[in-house]
Amino acid sequence: MSGPPTLLPAGHVHVWCVPLDAPSGPGPAPGALVRVPGPAPGSRRDASGLRRPAVGALREPGGATRRAAPPERAAPDEPAPDRARRPDPGCAGGGPGQCACGCAGPGAVWCAADWLDAEERARAARTAPGEPRRRYVHSHAAVRMITAGYLGTPPERVVWRRGPNGKPVPVVDGAALHVNLSHSGGLALFAVARREVGVDVEAVRVVPSALRLAARFLPEEEAAAVAAAGPGRSGILLRLLARKEACVKASGGRLTHGLRLPVGEPPTPDGWRPVAGTPGGGPGPGRWSVRDLPVPAGYTAAVAVLGAGRPRLSVRTWTGFPSP
Repeated sequence: MSGPPTLLPAGHVHVWCVPLDAPSGPGPAPGALVRVPGPAPGSRRDASGLRRPAVGALREPGGATRRAAPPERAAPDEPAPDRARRPDPGCAGGGPGQCACGCAGPGAVWCAADWLDAEERARAARTAPGEPRRRYVHSHAAVRMITAGYLGTPPERVVWRRGPNGKPVPVVDGAALHVNLSHSGGLALFAVARREVGVDVEAVRVVPSALRLAARFLPEEEAAAVAAAGPGRSGILLRLLARKEACVKASGGRLTHGLRLPVGEPPTPDGWRPVAGTPGGGPGPGRWSVRDLPVPAGYTAAVAVLGAGRPRLSVRTWTGFPSP
């Protein structure tokens, strides 16, 4: 699988929405691109419609589409000992359509877990069998395929360099490419940019200790907003935490470093919030731009870039693995 890389102009951020489970209700159509306001509301970019690309296609910013090629396969009369019928920590086997990775089962020529490197395979093996392991393999294999589209290389040849807290950076010759992955429940988000970027998604749920956590860890104004939200306080708390985690992930840190970052200010007209502060126990003083993301009901999410400049944002829906 190789070809011309997916275009990512400077000053742009792409966020890929990767459903990890079979659709269970109404939502964005596969391949749909979600319109997000740009730096100049009312501009041609905001007013123009986007056509839905074919399943398995990637859309270029200029509007053209190209179909993502399937992984390399052996000819029907040529066995592929490295792939076919090979036990894999991410594969549950069991027959057609029952593989945890989305392949066709034990007799498949390829399996999504084939794309993972040794470290990813080891972590998959340590992940609880069943749904957690399937989601892990699905999200990390999807990340490899999406990244490969930007680099113009096969997914299994994407090489990661990991930072102190495990944040991966693809090893790229030439222009910088920064990525970040987050997943919660049945949804993963994958952000791609030419500058340091962080993304976080949280499944909305009841947090019994929301008031206590907000009062202890958040700035006074944000704690007051959580307290004033009544029955919706858990959702407000999770939204604030998603913004904070996106900021510290852009810096390569952890959420505990950024709990005191002020992220409750009203957004600018283009949706971005400027954030400035010193993450406790983490990197030195920093500046970020963070914004909430349009995600399916039941989730809250945010993306952040390091620095004060506000990029153009597009949110794209992952169309799934190509048929083997």
